[in-house]
Amino acid sequence: MIKNANALSILYESRHFLVVNKPPLVYSQPNFATRPRPHYRQRKSHRWYTSSEKEPQVLLLDLLRKEYPRFYKSELVYPFTRPALVHRLDYGVSGAMIISTSSLAARQFGRNLKLGGEKGWPIKKKYLAIVEPAYDSPIFTEISNAEITFFPDDDRAGEITKPLLYEDSNELLKCTTRFKVLAGLPSARLLIELDLVTGRKHQLRRHCAEVLRAPIVGDSKYGLDTVNDNNKNDSQIALHSYQLDFKPGLGDWQSIQAPINWGREKGEVWYDARQFIF
Repeated sequence: MIKNANALSILYESRHFLVVNKPPLVYSQPNFATRPRPHYRQRKSHRWYTSSEKEPQVLLLDLLRKEYPRFYKSELVYPFTRPALVHRLDYGVSGAMIISTSSLAARQFGRNLKLGGEKGWPIKKKYLAIVEPAYDSPIFTEISNAEITFFPDDDRAGEITKPLLYEDSNELLKCTTRFKVLAGLPSARLLIELDLVTGRKHQLRRHCAEVLRAPIVGDSKYGLDTVNDNNKNDSQIALHSYQLDFKPGLGDWQSIQAPINWGREKGEVWYDARQFIF
């Protein structure tokens, strides 16, 4: 059991949106992809179940309602709304997420996520990850190729540009991830920073596993079995959205950092990196 698994903190608050620190093992939205139907919502508790579940899913907005009921009690006047997701993080991933509290914020952040660049209200995301590189990983050779370019003036840093194919698309989609090795860790693992330039599904996890040949610790979907040997809870992934930069309207750029509050006990995914993280 992860300590403080359901502790949700607000990192930034304005009239139009919040930035929260999502715990791992919390769903951004109900998960229907890998479980049998029928799916239904229990009316009395307003919690999501499926026919195969004994325990309800823990949803981010349910945590927000429970711990910060003030966002749900007051009378709302346009353009203000009840909290809504702007983007999502995977179940096992933790870190900074934006939640809109107005239709203006939802629309403007959504426009940027769809169109990119300076459209809408721009967002930039940076992540920390612990990876387990193979002996022949490009991280060690630092040789550029068609999928990865190393920066000559920055030690063990570069840009991945490998396009990715998804089931719902008939063509390869452009994907760009910048990375930088921050520290070496025990068991031949590395702490790295990942800059999400494009925001495709599982992009960071796939780029680490397929291009860097360095799967993220705890990532059983794209990783190796050996990655999870010392992980007490293999549903938590050593991937954390630690910094969000955003520019709402005509205001200045703002930067919010999210501390890693989970998985730092001995045997858990962030334990070996505890001296390097805040």
